[in-house]
Amino acid sequence: DDLMIRLNLGQKMTVHRGEPADGIEWAEMDGPDGYRIEVGIPWTSMGLESPRPFFGLDIHVNDNDLDRRESKLSWYSRRDNAYQTPSAFGTVAIAE
Repeated sequence: DDLMIRLNLGQKMTVHRGEPADGIEWAEMDGPDGYRIEVGIPWTSMGLESPRPFFGLDIHVNDNDLDRRESKLSWYSRRDNAYQTPSAFGTVAIAE
């Protein structure tokens, strides 16, 4: 039930799970100090009928203007291979 979504500025979204995840929407906006990305992910795209009270999540932002990564920011895990190890993700609690 793991899902990896890759968003590359100016390119299309790719989903790594063995099957496409329908319903995911995203938009990118340029601003004076950089860019902003908004993502909408339906629960059904993650194989869920309704939200769970807790789930794992991590977000990584890579700066890769050339042929190699120049820097990286992450929301939770500092591991470079967290996408391969969901146990390294942070935990999100859904509030009612």
